[in-house]
Amino acid sequence: MAKGLVDHPDQVSVEIVAGGQDGVLELSTHPDDLGHVIGKQGRTARSLRLALGAAAARVERGRPHGVAGEVYIDRTSLTAEEWLAVGHLEWRGRGGVTRTLVLTEMRPTHDRLLARFEGVSLREAVAELVNGELWGDAAKLPDPGPGVAYAFQMVGMKVVTVDGRELGVLRDISFHAARPLYQVEREGKEMLVPGHEPFVKRVDLAAGVITVELPPGFEELYA
Repeated sequence: MAKGLVDHPDQVSVEIVAGGQDGVLELSTHPDDLGHVIGKQGRTARSLRLALGAAAARVERGRPHGVAGEVYIDRTSLTAEEWLAVGHLEWRGRGGVTRTLVLTEMRPTHDRLLARFEGVSLREAVAELVNGELWGDAAKLPDPGPGVAYAFQMVGMKVVTVDGRELGVLRDISFHAARPLYQVEREGKEMLVPGHEPFVKRVDLAAGVITVELPPGFEELYA
């Protein structure tokens, strides 16, 4: 599908970078073709994602595990011990629904973690937590290390080009693809900017600025 969108189809490659319950495919292209794949206002990227999702309809994402009240936790850089140190969490579901949870057990399994929460023991109760997000007290999170930041620390930062032009404000970071995508708000519209090298040149938390270098013609997709 992607080869029909680009000028350099011989440089399109797809690699499976994660398996398990959630299959993740990494699509690589010639740098000049990035805009073709993302498309105007990000529509092409979303369409590709929907098409892949339809093809993988049998994959059960975020389902409960067994009958012991455990649930899979995906897309986290924290270890089980680090999660347990946070303890009290806020679960956020669709439509703004929230719920306070107390984490009692967490253990690694394959490419993800399995969690158990206080008062959530039946499979039916666990199923209600599927496809939600877990938020914890930032003060209890471990230091990510030099040159590394948590996604929530970057939200709200200004995004600028290498020549100093302001693109907008980072409103969210999407991790649904193999590589992160910055969701940048620009004049009331959303711009999807690749959130990885070689496009991201510098993240200055102290100054609140993210510097990026985009391929020629990329910004015109959002004009």
